[in-house]
Amino acid sequence: MLDHLAPAKPPEELNGRADTTHLRMRRARAKLRAMEQDQAFRDMVWNNAVIKTDLASGEILDGIVAKAKRGRVDAARLAMEITRRHVPKGDQTAPNVVVSINGVPRPGQVEAQTIEGEVISEDD
Repeated sequence: MLDHLAPAKPPEELNGRADTTHLRMRRARAKLRAMEQDQAFRDMVWNNAVIKTDLASGEILDGIVAKAKRGRVDAARLAMEITRRHVPKGDQTAPNVVVSINGVPRPGQVEAQTIEGEVISEDD
């Protein structure tokens, strides 16, 4: 990568001095540091890594299956989770149960009943 990142300069550009490998390595490292600071460059590296990982996913799964067959419990569990044959305890959600009985009032919603009669006061 040295020839690509820091090609040798002719002596005329360096005031008659030779462009040594050491100087070229310093220029290449500086160029790489500048590229690493660039968000667009980091995004390109990330996208490339994601594509490579996606393309290798079949081989990765083959490896997991091979390890699971040899008795690796963690690999077997991962294989079962990927195929949705096993759901870890923490991921389960409580089912939503709704009981609906028509015509029966809920507690606290009983209609007030009026009783006809004579009002008696304690003062009498």
